Amino acid sequence: MSITLTNTLETGGYIRGSYEPDRYVIFGNHRDAWVFGAIDPSSGTAVMLEMTRAFGKMLKEGWRPRRTLVFCSWGAEEYGLIGSTEWVEELQKELQARAVTYINVDAPIRGNFSLEGSGVPSLRNLIFDVAKVVPNPDKEEVAAGRKMVYDTWVDRVPNQDGTNPSFGSLGSGSDFTTFLQAVGISSVYLRNIYDPDIGLGSYPVYHSVYETFSLVTRFVDPDYSWGQAMARLWAETGRRLAESTILPLDATVYAEYLQDKFDSLKNNYDVSMQNQGIDLGQLENAIARFTSSAKELHTRIDHIDKTEPSAVRVVNDQLMQLERAFIDQNPLPGRTAYRHVISAPSQHNTYGNTAFPGIVDAMFDIDDGDTEAWDEVKRQYSIVVFHVLSAAATLKPVVPV
Repeated sequence: MSITLTNTLETGGYIRGSYEPDRYVIFGNHRDAWVFGAIDPSSGTAVMLEMTRAFGKMLKEGWRPRRTLVFCSWGAEEYGLIGSTEWVEELQKELQARAVTYINVDAPIRGNFSLEGSGVPSLRNLIFDVAKVVPNPDKEEVAAGRKMVYDTWVDRVPNQDGTNPSFGSLGSGSDFTTFLQAVGISSVYLRNIYDPDIGLGSYPVYHSVYETFSLVTRFVDPDYSWGQAMARLWAETGRRLAESTILPLDATVYAEYLQDKFDSLKNNYDVSMQNQGIDLGQLENAIARFTSSAKELHTRIDHIDKTEPSAVRVVNDQLMQLERAFIDQNPLPGRTAYRHVISAPSQHNTYGNTAFPGIVDAMFDIDDGDTEAWDEVKRQYSIVVFHVLSAAATLKPVVPV
């Protein structure tokens, strides 16, 4: 493998893939803290070390993944994501061509209430499937019949209709940012949380002198069972991405996400945009074409000859490159670090997420009589329509059939 870990702000290692060594599944955790950092990030570092120990044991026993696993320990995250940003910028061409997914865990033991997952829509079902096979660390929940991590997750943090757990979108605030927002690498962020009904913005000792080893071992994870569950979840997610013949990425879930966010955009801005001659039907039609392309791709995948390497490689590349299709050649206005036109950190809460950020930012506090501001809205709208159509095209057959 040609990855060269030369930047002094990070260290890392890898397990070379046996069949597709030029495809990288990347794990990442930062190691610097504001004070003692027993939760953020040392609980994540402990989980990563245990995970790599397990992978190393498997390797000694003769196992080797289909694709390459890359393990990264970032420095200077707390000072502005410096380690991961410098690494991605240095290797961006290689990563754009070869990285399958980035899996981020920095503070997995924020609480012992439930798992929380956020990421690109195409990874949602994979995380659900993995959570269904990881044993539940909560003994009371197991006694109540909820034996797997997924069972407690869907019970305690359900989505709106209660059919699945809530699965969030990525903003910023951790090392997935540059992977997703600048390069377009599918990313996911995993952690265990406290009860959100408490109403706190973060766990009470966040970045404080009280975030100690004693706190974790006395109150949060005394027997390390929550850390073990996260190690299993993190490792199994990466293993499936590295070993599945067809990448476990789902473009149809992305289509559902786009439609849902379009509906929100329409509810908020339809009248004012129509008054300025902006036809939201263009974006709606583009999303419909994307949805059709996504369904066609997965129909082809269902019937593909998995013993034919070139056929497998074609659809895997389409799945891997999907996220790249939403990266614009120019950054979002006023935010040079972000180029993803579908999902970006909110301008008013960098930990949060804004869908169609270029449009929403341009619409913020707009004056109906401001012609120049509305011209910017129209420009951002055209950019989004173009990229959704381009993404739909990337999912089409390489040769029309």
